[in-house]
Amino acid sequence: MDVEKEAARLRALRHYEILDTPAEAAFDKLSRIASLIFETPVALVSLIDKDRQWFKSRVGLDVAETNREWAFCDHAIRDVTEPLIVRDATKDERFRNNPLVTGEPEIRFYIGAPIVTRDGHALGTVCAIDSRPRFDVERRHVELLKTLAEVAVDEMEVRLALKSLDREKRLKERAMEEALLAEKARRKAESDMLRMRSHETLGRLTGGIAHEFNNLFAGLILAAELVKETAGPEFRAARSIDTMMASIERGAALTGHLMSYSGKQFLRPQRMDVAAFLTEARELLLVGREERLAIDLEVEENLPEIEIDREMSLAALSELVENALDASAPDMAHVGIGAAVVSLSSGEVRNSGPAEKFLRVVVADKGRGMSEEVRRRATEPFFTT
Repeated sequence: MDVEKEAARLRALRHYEILDTPAEAAFDKLSRIASLIFETPVALVSLIDKDRQWFKSRVGLDVAETNREWAFCDHAIRDVTEPLIVRDATKDERFRNNPLVTGEPEIRFYIGAPIVTRDGHALGTVCAIDSRPRFDVERRHVELLKTLAEVAVDEMEVRLALKSLDREKRLKERAMEEALLAEKARRKAESDMLRMRSHETLGRLTGGIAHEFNNLFAGLILAAELVKETAGPEFRAARSIDTMMASIERGAALTGHLMSYSGKQFLRPQRMDVAAFLTEARELLLVGREERLAIDLEVEENLPEIEIDREMSLAALSELVENALDASAPDMAHVGIGAAVVSLSSGEVRNSGPAEKFLRVVVADKGRGMSEEVRRRATEPFFTT
């Protein structure tokens, strides 16, 4: 056997990607036609692999493959010019001791036309087999079998072309999906950039307004303190001055919040006792709202001190309480504020560093809740419904 020629033949066989594939109607028709032409009980579309004979289609045979050493078709592919005809295998030196002759299916007659590719590689045969000797083979039947072998090559080419088209289609679909994802990412990047620019513009505007309000509140605080010092006992007892001072301080804190957003004010963290801070916050938040608001405070014992910006934290709590009031209007708003130390994994907290324990402050109300759209935008500056 020519080693290089055989290697090229096997490469050609692999190229068609047909070995060990399911039965297909086009090849089954070839086997049936071959069986009808020669009136044999067995007909095959056989492909010769490295060490085996594998049947793409079979009529009258149960096995899917046999050893190549026993294959009549292995002899048939050695001469691509004419079909191999064995009229009585028991009289043929090449086959008389073949297990397929001495045992099942007791082959006597064999005719196989090579399946030859356009570049001359014989991959297998279309063959007909009988268990009785046959000496009456007509030439026109031989020519018909050769035509069936040519059709087998055509079917393999069509099959390969369809697979190639299917691969190209999948590649195009994948390319389109990737292009859509890239376009989506580009649009998101543009949207994020526009939003960032919008925030920068809004920040500059907010900073200017907040600066003016900060000056106003500074004057109001001084004026309120002066009124408190000079007011009579009856005025002070009415708590009107305390309510006014609390409202002014809340306005000043919100202004500070605006200035922080605009970048004109930095956070000023200070070490604080959490329970004391939340108790003070509860009292400030209730000022002027006692008839519409109830706040329950539940703080875990022995909480550690933490560093927070008092004014910013008050502003955040105030915003949440205002939202609870809006959601509960015109009914009484019931708000719960709780604080406890919790353990969280690094995947649960963004930008947390190596810490595992955190202080969690929860503000809960009995309002109707947020829609998914509102939830998604809830942390945007100045977003409101």
